[in-house]
Amino acid sequence: MDRRHFLGGGMAAGLAAFLQAPQARSASPISFASDPFALGVASGDPSADGVVLWTRLCPDPLDPDGLGDRAFEVGYQVAADPAFKRIVRAGRRTALPERAHTVHVDLYGLEPDRDYWYRFEAGGVQSPVGRAITLPAPGAPKDRLKLAWASCQHYEAGLFSAYRDMIAGDPRLILHVGDYIYESPSSGPQYRRHPNANPRTLAQYRSHHAVYKTDPDLQAAHLHTSWAFVWDDHEVSNDYAGLAPENPAETADFPARRAAAYQAYLEHLPISRRALLGPDGVRLYQRLAFGDLVDLVMLDTRQYRSPRACIDPVNYRSRAVGCSELTAAGRTVLGADQERWLGQMLTRDPARWTALVQTTMFARLFQHDASGADVGYQDGWDGYPMARQAVTDRLVQSKVQNAVFLGGDVHCFFANDVRADFRKPDSPVVASEFVGTSITSPSYGYAAYKKIVDAPDNNHIHFYDDRKRGYGRAEITREGWNVDLRQIDSVWSKAPVVSSLARFHVAAGRPGPQAA
Repeated sequence: MDRRHFLGGGMAAGLAAFLQAPQARSASPISFASDPFALGVASGDPSADGVVLWTRLCPDPLDPDGLGDRAFEVGYQVAADPAFKRIVRAGRRTALPERAHTVHVDLYGLEPDRDYWYRFEAGGVQSPVGRAITLPAPGAPKDRLKLAWASCQHYEAGLFSAYRDMIAGDPRLILHVGDYIYESPSSGPQYRRHPNANPRTLAQYRSHHAVYKTDPDLQAAHLHTSWAFVWDDHEVSNDYAGLAPENPAETADFPARRAAAYQAYLEHLPISRRALLGPDGVRLYQRLAFGDLVDLVMLDTRQYRSPRACIDPVNYRSRAVGCSELTAAGRTVLGADQERWLGQMLTRDPARWTALVQTTMFARLFQHDASGADVGYQDGWDGYPMARQAVTDRLVQSKVQNAVFLGGDVHCFFANDVRADFRKPDSPVVASEFVGTSITSPSYGYAAYKKIVDAPDNNHIHFYDDRKRGYGRAEITREGWNVDLRQIDSVWSKAPVVSSLARFHVAAGRPGPQAA
């Protein structure tokens, strides 16, 4: 939909204003009773000549409105060395109350493919020092990239200790593929509590983000290097699709709720304004090119998708059996504009590898009821089979040789073949897929997964395990991907035992994960 439709369709005035350039405003003298950088600092959305720096003035995370309606001046420095002997950028920004006293610094004109160090200052207090990166110049020859990806970090379900092992592996780039926060209470044991249950307002979503940012391991991971982001459903509300909430009875109020959630998300993460100012208001999908080695194609699978098909009015779930709407023409996950953009990304001069980074499992998970009829998880790509086919058709038509999907959402590790057509068991393999489990969110049940995955029509699934929490990491070379699925022994431990659950290799020119 166009920008006018988008704004008229429920984009709240606060978010519409957030997407515009900030207005000049006088700042108050500063005196803080406690550390104003209690939520840490972060960098993200790197490019070959820049990166975004972020912080929020929030001395009391349990009272995120404690600074009132005053504006405050915040200084920043960027250096070419961790001791700040060679400062390359410095300036000041105003932390505005209408933006929750967050600060975003979009830096340009930096050197490609190098490390920078940054810090903020307010009221004589200095923030922690973070490391930021820039990407290699477009097409520059590169031989190696280490990255990690994570998803599904429920604050109440445990500590974010998995990030400690992640940064010990020294990834160059961290990808978060959705559910950075959860709007709902944990369904299992609660180690700690959300500030409110099921937020609806901007203030409530801001409180959620503030509390999540207090986790020390999450803060440390943001200090370690730059991140890139796509969102899933729990940043707003479970199983929403576009402007359609899970519960149809909430449809009238949902656009305003989504706008509040989007604004809080954009306020609290280092996301570039280049990504925000798209023709449809908020554009997260983008391409991060790591020289000539890998194109990271970041896909937004929530904002533009069609409503779920055949909703049961009792439990709000989709009914797969007898649901002809599932395969109706025009049902989309990416939306028409993003689909066209993806087609352009796949047909341009390719890097050695193409990574399609999105929120959930792309491969088909065949499920059947007692009568043998197809059923399945309708909130993922299985609920949009024609949209998935459109993506695989584009891969085939564009002759993309080395494609790898990365995902999360399902609280389970998977390693899969992506077939040209999952309806045909002998269809050629056109890509590889790795799905990471959750940072803390509880599993759905290993026995149930095992019964489903072990069925003969799921022979494209090479590995699955949902019994442990963790994340995924990959080392990408010109010859292949080496993927390590990392598991932690307990989400309740501040120093968990971390191990490799499984390792896989994908060879260039040979799609499909192989056990390593």
